[in-house]
Amino acid sequence: MFVFLALTIQMGHGIRDKLTDYWATVDQLYTPFYGAVMKGDQYLHILHCLRFTDNRNKPDRTDKNFDRLWKIQDLFEIPNATFSKFYNPSENLAVDEVSVSFNASVLAPKFSNFVTRLDTHMICTYTWGRTDSM
Repeated sequence: MFVFLALTIQMGHGIRDKLTDYWATVDQLYTPFYGAVMKGDQYLHILHCLRFTDNRNKPDRTDKNFDRLWKIQDLFEIPNATFSKFYNPSENLAVDEVSVSFNASVLAPKFSNFVTRLDTHMICTYTWGRTDSM
């Protein structure tokens, strides 16, 4: 199972169009790592059979609180509970812009307007010598 998870994580580093392309023998797509670690049919079989929840406990789709990700919800809840048990960030937490990916094409107009207004506000308050409004 660890090999399966390792291959799945490794696939994020070399993006292909289809899963079978990772085990392709064509010169343009050939990557010997995947075939040496696990056969492609074996990987696809594990992926096909992998389940995280019992389908007998399926929630009602007509419920207004229906979660479309209910099948993989445990995948997020268990690590979050474990991580929060061992890591509690302090009040002064800084996030570097390099460590957080930002897709500018989606929010560019809203974000740029906010930054422009924020910069203008900072310049105005600095120019007039008031720093208490920040």
